Amino acid sequence: MYTIRIAAVLFAAAVMHLSSHALADDNAQGIKVVDVWANASLAGTTNGAAFITLSNRGDKADRIVGVESPVAAKAELHTHMMDDGVAKMRPAAAVDLPAGETAIMEPGGLHVMLLGLTEPLKEGESFPLTLILERSGPIQVEVIVKASNAMGASHGGKMHGTGHDGMDKDGMDKDAGGHGKMKMLTDD
Repeated sequence: MYTIRIAAVLFAAAVMHLSSHALADDNAQGIKVVDVWANASLAGTTNGAAFITLSNRGDKADRIVGVESPVAAKAELHTHMMDDGVAKMRPAAAVDLPAGETAIMEPGGLHVMLLGLTEPLKEGESFPLTLILERSGPIQVEVIVKASNAMGASHGGKMHGTGHDGMDKDGMDKDAGGHGKMKMLTDD
């Protein structure tokens, strides 16, 4: 009987721990960071990029309006766009996070540009990154550095790329308000 009580207490404690951990994954407004990663630096480079998948489980839209990281002199939201057949990067004023949708920042599209790295990003290491959201406030995440040939995040066993050249047909340009367009998935 004593063994059953101990087992019941341990089971209840485990359930409470898992429940509190699951709640900690979402912030108060329902924003959940699903995946965060960066490529390892190539020799001689002083800039890097981070890629993020976010799920807005809340009932109100939000926007990423800024980013910060101690590993770079400056961090910016960037997008790729096509200009006369040449792919170029441009800063994005904000990244929209519609309610009930998952947003992906991936190679060849929106990303966090890390300008003036304090040291090269090394495979297997990690670094802090703060996402500044308009409604939800700052969210600090830990970015995992992957091999320099790593590709975009996989969701449900499917790759959500934008084609063989990594660009959408519209070149991932900005909307009239200067906000980055982002690949969106509806949550199932």
